[in-house]
Amino acid sequence: MEEPLAKKAYFVLEEQFIKGYYMPNEKLSENQLCKQLNMSRTPIRQALSQFIEKGYITSVDKKGIFVKPISIKYALDCRDVVMVLEKEMCSRLSTCYEAIRFDELQQIIEQQKQAQVTNDYYFYLHHHFEFRATLFRYVNNSALTNAYKYLVKDMIRIAMVIWRKTAEKQHYSLIEKDYRFLTCLHDKNFEKLAEICCDPYTFEIDALKSSMYKMFLADPDFVE
Repeated sequence: MEEPLAKKAYFVLEEQFIKGYYMPNEKLSENQLCKQLNMSRTPIRQALSQFIEKGYITSVDKKGIFVKPISIKYALDCRDVVMVLEKEMCSRLSTCYEAIRFDELQQIIEQQKQAQVTNDYYFYLHHHFEFRATLFRYVNNSALTNAYKYLVKDMIRIAMVIWRKTAEKQHYSLIEKDYRFLTCLHDKNFEKLAEICCDPYTFEIDALKSSMYKMFLADPDFVE
């Protein structure tokens, strides 16, 4: 009976990590997690052990469990791999143009706009990456799609942590980028797609490397 509960605990906590509910250096309380999920300690501890393996948290002797700072190097590595995957996806869109549903892509952008109106940053990010994932689906390459999906959760988590620390800043610029991408795709301007697709990450990584972000995204091995 404990194994299904451990899986449930893992998926609930994973969603909360991705949404940035648990911030870097925050101490986690097993008792609070047990009350929150209405479970005993055993499934909670089993779930937490998986997050230790993922590098989300660390257990410190006699002090407890803490959320690990997000490695700036890991953020950069994720960015690099995502850019490679998206560039490859863009290079293949001309071969599957007839399969592209522009109404579907436009609807996803509209969902991003609605998220901006309600200031639901997670919903906005979810639909931004859904926009890209839909493009991967049109390309119909399962290896590319699966590799991309593997990284999306961490990309969203990194973005959510930044947003929660700097919510007063403007964070919805990807809507305009996706709309530009859709326009170029509709006009069959394939040469511009990769440039537009990867452009947003330049600003985001510059932000990661600034002193403000290093307060909560830290990596002693990172060298500028």
